[in-house]
Amino acid sequence: MRPRLCSSWACPPCVSAARVLPEPFERPADFELAGFWARWSAEFEASRPRLQVRLAASPGALDAFPEVFGPAARSVLEAAEPPGQDGWRVVTLSFEHERAAVHRLAGFGNQVEVLDSPSVRAGLLATAREILAAARAQAETPGAPALPEGYCDR
Repeated sequence: MRPRLCSSWACPPCVSAARVLPEPFERPADFELAGFWARWSAEFEASRPRLQVRLAASPGALDAFPEVFGPAARSVLEAAEPPGQDGWRVVTLSFEHERAAVHRLAGFGNQVEVLDSPSVRAGLLATAREILAAARAQAETPGAPALPEGYCDR
């Protein structure tokens, strides 16, 4: 997979070199940095791709959301559906793309269930199978620890 090309002149991965020019630069007298930065930041945020993923999350997963997703978790939790009898709540998370969603959600294991975004659900299943295959291969290595009781790779 090739990296996504950014459209930002200030994208650190896209800046490969810089040099000091001999002539001085003066900011225009009517330039207001705070206003420029606020507008530029809002435009940048609006231009980022978004993938909405609807999922059910266990109480334990919900408790971890602030640590995993940062300040954005607050609004997600506030907008969550009321908990079911099992304490699980349905939430909608926003990711830049499918790969980001799969990588961020895989760490929750069976504590989240993707309800909407079939591609993310399929990506999580593929990731789980890859993890299980790697664990099986490692366990078959001489001297490796045995797999846990009840291990299954299906």
